Amino acid sequence: MLVFAVRRLLQAVPVLILSSIAIFLLLRLIPGDLAVVLAGTKGSPEVIAALRKDLGLDQPLPVQYVVWLAHILKGDLGTSGLSGQPIAVLLFRVVPSSLELAAASMVLIVLVGMTTGILAALHPRGAMDWSISGFNSLVIAVPNFWFGILAITLFSVTWQWLPPGGQADFSRDPGLAIKSFILPAITLALPGAGGLSRFVKGAMLDVLSSDHVRTARAKGLPGRRVVLTHALRNALIPIITIIGLQFGFLIGGVVIVEYTFGWPGVGRLILAAINNRDYAIVQAGLLFLIVVYLLVNLTVDLLCGIADPRVRLSGSR
Repeated sequence: MLVFAVRRLLQAVPVLILSSIAIFLLLRLIPGDLAVVLAGTKGSPEVIAALRKDLGLDQPLPVQYVVWLAHILKGDLGTSGLSGQPIAVLLFRVVPSSLELAAASMVLIVLVGMTTGILAALHPRGAMDWSISGFNSLVIAVPNFWFGILAITLFSVTWQWLPPGGQADFSRDPGLAIKSFILPAITLALPGAGGLSRFVKGAMLDVLSSDHVRTARAKGLPGRRVVLTHALRNALIPIITIIGLQFGFLIGGVVIVEYTFGWPGVGRLILAAINNRDYAIVQAGLLFLIVVYLLVNLTVDLLCGIADPRVRLSGSR
């Protein structure tokens, strides 16, 4: 198992390097210049040139990338060009909020997606199956930010049941803190739950029609035991993989959802940095999201290897 884990970890290193190069180059294609932003509208060419030299923007792109990567490997994420604060400090402030929102949304994705997928598989072509399939199509097709705006309009503005945005302090007001999680967590979880539900339904239908499940039913085993022990266990490997992929999509969606609900997380920090042309924050934030995504994929691979030894053996060939 250790060899399998090390092999998967080494395979993630080239992906991380290529991702860092892509982030660095794509951000340089964004119109605007941080030196011009810092100098202001009345900044002279001399001041702008001095700022570009101080920020290292006058160096060739390969040199800028190598310098940036060297600082990253030392644990130095750089300094914000506008606020002058260390980026590690800025990320440390907002990362817990993003992780809390992502964890709450992931719990909803698993609970809703697994439950509806199993129910749809147990009642194929019935009213429940059609209702769940229609719901899944709706939440997958409609952008989650539109659901967020609709939820704010209904539950916050019209009915005034839940706060429209922001994150409340749990130590001061636990009830308000829990309420502030509901709308963003549900909005973020809806597309993932719909996608997982579809996949679980397909995986369960394949397993329920297999010989060993028919044999278990012929023996007179209870239906719940057949579904949970014989069917779900055999469909678990692809389901775990899809859950990991849904977490990756969730990381991408958190940027828009945080902006919609004013959630103080990494996504909101990145969008603010993009508007301010603060490349250092954007680079560090995107790199952080990629590292999280790779760690999730590594965890999924390890879980699949634990659940099915054949996964480890196939990876060793």
